[in-house]
Amino acid sequence: MSTAVKRYCAFTCLLAVALAATTAKSATGNSAQFAESLFHPSEQSEPVVVADAIGAELFKPAIKQSPDTPSQIPENDNALRLLEARIGRYKLDDLISAYQVEDIILIPLGYMSKLIDLAITVDTANGTASGFIFQEDRQFFLDINRGEATIAGKLSKFDKRRIALRELDDIYVDSNLLGKWLPLKLNIDLFASQLTINSTEPLPFELRKQREDRINLVRSRAINKQRDYPIQLEPYNDWTYPMINQSARVGVRRNATGEFENTFGYSTYITADLLRMESSWYLSGTEDDFFDEARATFARRDPSENLLGSLHATEYAVGHVNEPRLEIITKSLSPQPGAMVSNFPLARQLQYDSQNFRGPLPPGWSVELYRNNDLLDYIASSDNGLYQFDDVPLLFGTNYFRLVFYGPQGQIEEENYRYTLDRALTRPGEIRYRAQATQGEEFGHRSLVQYEQGLSKQFTLAANLASIPLDERYLIAEAEEQHNYVTAGARGFLMSMFYRADYISDAQSGSAVDWEIQSSLNGFILKLGETYFRDNFISEEFPETLSPIQRQTIFALDTAIPASVLPRIPITFDMERKEYEDGVVNTQFGNRISAHIHGLAVTNTLNINDQTGIERVFSGNFQISKRAFGYNFRGSASYELEPDGGFQAATFTVDGFKFWGYHINSGYSRLIDSDVDEIFFAMNRSHGAYALGLNTRYSTGGILSVDLTFAIGVSREPRTKIFKPEYRPVASQGSMSVLAYLDKNSNDQQDPGEEGLQGTKVRINGGHLPQQADENGIVYITGIEPYRELDVDLAVESLEDPLWQPKEIGKRISLRPGHVAQIDFPIMITGEVDGTAYVQLGERQREVSGVIVELLDMQGNIVQTVKTAYDGFYLMSKIPVGKYQLRVSREQTDSLNLLPVKPTFVIIEADNPIVNGMDFVLQKKFAAD
Repeated sequence: MSTAVKRYCAFTCLLAVALAATTAKSATGNSAQFAESLFHPSEQSEPVVVADAIGAELFKPAIKQSPDTPSQIPENDNALRLLEARIGRYKLDDLISAYQVEDIILIPLGYMSKLIDLAITVDTANGTASGFIFQEDRQFFLDINRGEATIAGKLSKFDKRRIALRELDDIYVDSNLLGKWLPLKLNIDLFASQLTINSTEPLPFELRKQREDRINLVRSRAINKQRDYPIQLEPYNDWTYPMINQSARVGVRRNATGEFENTFGYSTYITADLLRMESSWYLSGTEDDFFDEARATFARRDPSENLLGSLHATEYAVGHVNEPRLEIITKSLSPQPGAMVSNFPLARQLQYDSQNFRGPLPPGWSVELYRNNDLLDYIASSDNGLYQFDDVPLLFGTNYFRLVFYGPQGQIEEENYRYTLDRALTRPGEIRYRAQATQGEEFGHRSLVQYEQGLSKQFTLAANLASIPLDERYLIAEAEEQHNYVTAGARGFLMSMFYRADYISDAQSGSAVDWEIQSSLNGFILKLGETYFRDNFISEEFPETLSPIQRQTIFALDTAIPASVLPRIPITFDMERKEYEDGVVNTQFGNRISAHIHGLAVTNTLNINDQTGIERVFSGNFQISKRAFGYNFRGSASYELEPDGGFQAATFTVDGFKFWGYHINSGYSRLIDSDVDEIFFAMNRSHGAYALGLNTRYSTGGILSVDLTFAIGVSREPRTKIFKPEYRPVASQGSMSVLAYLDKNSNDQQDPGEEGLQGTKVRINGGHLPQQADENGIVYITGIEPYRELDVDLAVESLEDPLWQPKEIGKRISLRPGHVAQIDFPIMITGEVDGTAYVQLGERQREVSGVIVELLDMQGNIVQTVKTAYDGFYLMSKIPVGKYQLRVSREQTDSLNLLPVKPTFVIIEADNPIVNGMDFVLQKKFAAD
């Protein structure tokens, strides 16, 4: 568009504005008078003066500027545009002073770089700017005199008219040009006076704000933890109503011969207080054996180490108990009948360099295990109602584990754990112990004692005693034999290296020396260890062989390819080498590579087994998991590269489809070697209080199974005495019933007529929960992690009246399965007192600021203190119901040579909590005084 056309359009718009602004005046005059007033304005014609000013700006001669010289910023402020800056969800307090020159918006480069933490500095004296963009290898250099910009080594020319220099101020750059140089998109809305900055990469400013937000969140949590919350103990009861996880299935099965048979299965998991202990019960069965498996455990657990008097135990149990794995000696087992007592912290891992993850897994549920956001393993279902990931290695440094549970109705639940190697050390001066004995049909009589003593922050002594039976599973001879082991060792840190050394002796065989070190160096996590065996040492981990083992060497390397175009890619290499007395060497190599981006988790594992005299086996497994559009996609494939190349098995599943309220999942698997294909299809629906499902499977040979499933979790709210059915499991987690009520008579108990406060919300460890109090003022919460200290308080902002305040800031509590903790929050009615302080100046009174006003209870204790504002006004709020005295500070009146002010009595009543107009008049003392 030509300049003449632009001016014509501008003139037309200007004329229309002027006509509209002077309509009233022109209606009584003639057009000639109006035209005269428009082009020859008088002082009395304000709209015309405005129009004239605009016209003068529009009709002035066009700026004739050489393309070889930078633009000139006008000396007046007519071209100044103050813009509010927004970056993502952040609104900056500072305004950006931009300038509009014709159709160009000039942005101050140096000032904006400071606002968004961009490492670019401006030199106005030389007309240059230099620095880097996000990373030091992306250098930036601008020379406005030469009209050149160098970005990451690439030179580009630009029109100097799109740059302006104001000495001793800044270099101003066209916003469009700036968007080309930097990975920024600048959206300018002049009508809203707003500049929105979007970036294809996180800006340093955004990263800093995210760090600050995380730090503030951690600090707020730390502050909450440091608050002096009163501890609420939860004593064990003689009995409580049980919490139940119940599942059942009935169906029909067609076998390969074409015969049909009925199928049945169930599992029941119950927790409750019984005989002043925490009890858990598990029972399951099938059509072949109605009581296929049964477990029961009675226990007490206390994170504060107050059990069994001087033993300071953290837990003891009888019934089915878990046994920790002892290095070199034992393997992980399922719970066995017996008894145990321990004072190890409840949250501490049982082994120093590995961790077991076990728990209930109801039918239809699946679980994924992640370490540092890398997918490690996956369990699709469980026959015994438990999930079990045993001996999961811990890396040097911090290990963040995440268990992701997927329910049959689309439920997604997560549990997060954090473990470090230093948590395996005992604090200086502390002694830790664990003793247990079990007797089971499958694993016989077993007993063990663990002992640790912390000598310093970085050094711990350890000793173990163990007695276990070894039978034909571990011995060449079939006769069962009891073996008795003793272990003595040390573990600790030496600078940045973790080390462990143990001596193990078996009274029935030989001995072993085991050492291991772990460290981190330049992004690599290293692990190296060796075990030396003497005199035919035998254990569950090293069973008897024809040729005794002499040495074992282990090596592991964990690292990651840093994120760039691709996401961060963790890589693990490991090696285990065993040398035997007859010269046979068995070496196993392993490699795992993972990636996780936008919800897509991919893991590939390779394994090589190479042994003297035996053909090498080279195999692998590929896993992929993705959640997208509300669906969960999973696939896995196992394959062999040597000796026979090819795929061995493959599985693909997808779930998340919904039809008529039913959650649908399906899948396909193939065993390639045996030429067996299987497809399955399942429909599940949550009815709020329970879940129903239909599961079908069909495989090669006409094998068909159809099952109807039912699942329910039941607990009892203790205040209303109402059973609460849920579609999800509840028995293995903690529960609480929180009551908020208006305590009108301040006796800290709910009396008739003191209503519960509906809509109240609860916070746990500073985080808000979505549940709201019902019409009784009760928030009933299930599914909370047990055996962990929790700070529970009310979200004060959810209270209907701002004058209502909880009497206590919160409660600190630890929950346990099978017991509903009852937490009461009496809400007191508070009031307000306001007034104004004056000073007597002759015949008149004047408001005075800085006067200290004190509120005292009837015993003379100061309850609240405020200072008057600039206009003499003061306000005291959140004052509990009661009688008080109001006065001006005696110390202040004495120090200012003022007459004492007589205290005023104030009554805050529940029906009248606001008291206004409590004014004070200050007077000078007489000179004689």
